[in-house]
Amino acid sequence: MRTARRAMMGAALTAALHLSCASPPESLPAVDSTPVPQNPQDPDIRRVLDSYFASWSAGDMATYRSLFHDKAVIVATAGGIAVYSLGVDEFVRMQEKAQAARIRTERMTSLEVRGDSMAAVARVEWLLTGGPREMRGVDLFTLMRDHAGAWRITHLLFYGTD
Repeated sequence: MRTARRAMMGAALTAALHLSCASPPESLPAVDSTPVPQNPQDPDIRRVLDSYFASWSAGDMATYRSLFHDKAVIVATAGGIAVYSLGVDEFVRMQEKAQAARIRTERMTSLEVRGDSMAAVARVEWLLTGGPREMRGVDLFTLMRDHAGAWRITHLLFYGTD
């Protein structure tokens, strides 16, 4: 049984490596390999994240939604447990209902960015005000450039720290 499982895993890994090394289809645009600055001041990424917090805080869900890739996944965690994992449209509908009930404001208190010209990871600490009490937490974003070169959020994992 273990030998068969190892053989299957080996075959799966070999196939994955083969696919990952395959040449991209000719219909894809050329990739700019210029590194993205690895600091919080990268203007394009910073602009997306500033807009993320500003649009959510203003209840502007059309702008908020536009910052996400169509296939984005959002995960909320608490105490090491995934509370939910949602596609972007379901998540934005949920946020819209929550903001309609009471407007709250969320702002960045720190930002760390790492990445290259195609993908980046950002760790943001935030402060949420306007509810029964202030809350602090962390958002972990994965962003990629879309076909037009704009940064889009492809994954968001968030949790409270207090």
